Amino acid sequence: MQVIHSFPTDYEEFYENSFNLLDFSHSGEEFIYFDGNQIVIKSVSNWQTIDSIPEPSLKSNSTEEMISVLNGSYFEKFDPFASYGMVKCIGTLWMSSLARKHPNIRFVSVSPGATQGTNITSSMDNAMMKFMFKYIMMPIVMPMRGMAHKVEKGAKRYVNAVNSANFKSGGFYASEESKVIGKMVDQSSFYAPLANEAYQDNATAALSHFA
Repeated sequence: MQVIHSFPTDYEEFYENSFNLLDFSHSGEEFIYFDGNQIVIKSVSNWQTIDSIPEPSLKSNSTEEMISVLNGSYFEKFDPFASYGMVKCIGTLWMSSLARKHPNIRFVSVSPGATQGTNITSSMDNAMMKFMFKYIMMPIVMPMRGMAHKVEKGAKRYVNAVNSANFKSGGFYASEESKVIGKMVDQSSFYAPLANEAYQDNATAALSHFA
């Protein structure tokens, strides 16, 4: 059995991110597609380092700190981009924890990369930023700079994860460091906290706090 954790590139507000993650962790059957031999998780997304979306900046990676991120109290001044990365990182750690606890199921976390043709701008409040991303950055500038690919390539990442044994259970696969398209690698190869088993279990405990 396999679980493929999907990380769409759609921009979402912090509370939507948190509630999606919490809902999924406690009632995952509502979010899972099952075809007899694999499970595909399709609602929870994650961070990907790209320009204004910074690398997660958790200080201790403790259960308490993760709880404060999920309930919003961590942030003195709310930054939707920073919170996006932190919430998604917690989701990734949780998936890795599940992979260790259930070795008979393959859990793979996947980012489609920076993908054209998505609703990435749909919930942006800043009208100018929304216009720039929708009509200039995503369709023109980012592809020209090699920073975005077509939706078919993003979707193919999921197909590859399902069909290839090269994607190990518990791993988070996305683009190489400082890139948002191209070859996929395990993100723990350059972001060590993802491979920390204690942090993974802390994520599970943080999510269980809201049960």
